[in-house]
Amino acid sequence: MLVYYWSRITNPQHRDISSSIAGGNFWQGFRQGLITSGLNHTVHMGINLFSFKGVKFVDENDKVIAKYATNKYNARIKVPYTIGGLDLNLNEMYKSLPDIDAIGVGFGGDFTFVMGGGKSIEFVFFIDGVNAGTWSTYVSQRGNLGIAGSYSVYGIAGDYFDDAKLKSSDYTGYGFSIGADIKGVDGAGASTFWAPKNYNSDKFGLKSLFDLSQRAWSGLNVSFGFGGGAQWSRINTTFYNK
Repeated sequence: MLVYYWSRITNPQHRDISSSIAGGNFWQGFRQGLITSGLNHTVHMGINLFSFKGVKFVDENDKVIAKYATNKYNARIKVPYTIGGLDLNLNEMYKSLPDIDAIGVGFGGDFTFVMGGGKSIEFVFFIDGVNAGTWSTYVSQRGNLGIAGSYSVYGIAGDYFDDAKLKSSDYTGYGFSIGADIKGVDGAGASTFWAPKNYNSDKFGLKSLFDLSQRAWSGLNVSFGFGGGAQWSRINTTFYNK
């Protein structure tokens, strides 16, 4: 299954309360896979009134897509898709990360036969940094090398190496990922992602791949969906603008 493809976060129109998404050629194809409705609905953030303490991502039918337990925040983020009750435990999925500064969910597709590309939309909540306690919506476009094809829902967890200064705009820009199927688990994939501090001097991500001090972001992702394969990706992430 295709794995995730990381990049950093962006939105000059960073919104604490809501953001909306609308259609396009990409969405026309993508909704045949995971999205059944809701492309013109509004995304709302509200207070979680249930006993769970932390951040929940729910679909338009209030089914839990993913959750992250934390004593810092109690938030409920509603995304305009009918996904169903995946109930991904982001704490368990990313417990190997030393520090988590941003968590989220993404929805997207890829097609890669030697070379290819993909596109996805991501909803990201900031645990630390200047915009801690808020979230933004992003679009990630990928150029890929490998053999892969899938539609997937994926969890996002990122560690920013100067988390006190982390801003929502730091999630934007160029980054890289390497991922493949999870052996023995149908429809699941995993990947590692990273973003260089200086993209102009590291346009293939090789310096920052082997030297952690050259990274601005690092993290792990787990995806679930249809299809499979393995690939290397260069990703450009921007704020979603309707």
